Amino acid sequence: MTDDHHDWQQFTDGVTPLKGRHKHDSSTAPIAPIEIATPATPYHNITYSSHQPELIINNLANLNRKTAQNLKSGELTIDATLDLHGKTIEQAFQALSQFLMNASAQGNRIVLVITGKGKKEEGTLKQELPNWINHELIRPLLVSVHLASVKHGGDGAVYMVIKKRVPSH
Repeated sequence: MTDDHHDWQQFTDGVTPLKGRHKHDSSTAPIAPIEIATPATPYHNITYSSHQPELIINNLANLNRKTAQNLKSGELTIDATLDLHGKTIEQAFQALSQFLMNASAQGNRIVLVITGKGKKEEGTLKQELPNWINHELIRPLLVSVHLASVKHGGDGAVYMVIKKRVPSH
């Protein structure tokens, strides 16, 4: 019995099961491994979505006027943040695609992605961003991408507006 099983057993020793139920012996129960989902397409096999127009950073055409003004001013509620500092191009792409899929699934609308500015304002991740936002895994999730205001990272970060989820029937 592992330490966790032992601790759990001690914790539950004084518990009385609900009427009609019996106490479960956790010492014999196998623990199933947890699988972590990763995007199916690695960065080096990048292909672009042909079904949607290309997203261009700072193009606010897909947004209503109020959202566009809030993005420009930085006066908005950020639902989630991803910091890509210290990651390789491959790691950053995988992290971004997983982050956006999770954010979309959770119903987040505006996220902040920090790429960093890089040396001499020529950051590798920052330069890759226009390609990434048009990748077939990412493009269908996004409405717009805009450079962040100074208080949220300026040129080293972007706001991403995620499409509203359509309720399934």
